[in-house]
Amino acid sequence: MSKNLFVFLLIILGLCCSVTKAQTTKDSIALPQVIIELENNYDYNFSFADKDIEDLYVPLYDTKMPFIDIIAFLEAHTPLIFESIS
Repeated sequence: MSKNLFVFLLIILGLCCSVTKAQTTKDSIALPQVIIELENNYDYNFSFADKDIEDLYVPLYDTKMPFIDIIAFLEAHTPLIFESIS
């Protein structure tokens, strides 16, 4: 395989991946943003390692749902388990 063909294929692969990522985030929201919104709108604070949630996205949801339903939604759409400590 020639070097030019290899570079071309890498560029095409990169473009495909970026289009897929754009489509994914179009209908979803970054979990860190969700956490910030929940902390601002409800009387709860979350404790987590940034690296555990930085690449997680969840589908868009009805922000008027009760807090407990939003937590259940997040648990259903992420590998996380939310636990109340106090």
